[in-house]
Amino acid sequence: MDAATAPRSRVNSLRRLRPAAVGCDSVYGTYLAYGPTRNLPHLLRWLAEVNANPPPCPQTR
Repeated sequence: MDAATAPRSRVNSLRRLRPAAVGCDSVYGTYLAYGPTRNLPHLLRWLAEVNANPPPCPQTR
């Protein structure tokens, strides 16, 4: 049985992307809709930064 996916909405900044990198299968927001030509390079930098420096996984007790 496949596990359910865990999306995260309203991810329109690096600040919101970082925590979504742990435990979420996908993210979505309107950041690209309001300026794809201008905002795509920013979004690609955010993704590269999160992939290069992933946030630590939360500790379970």
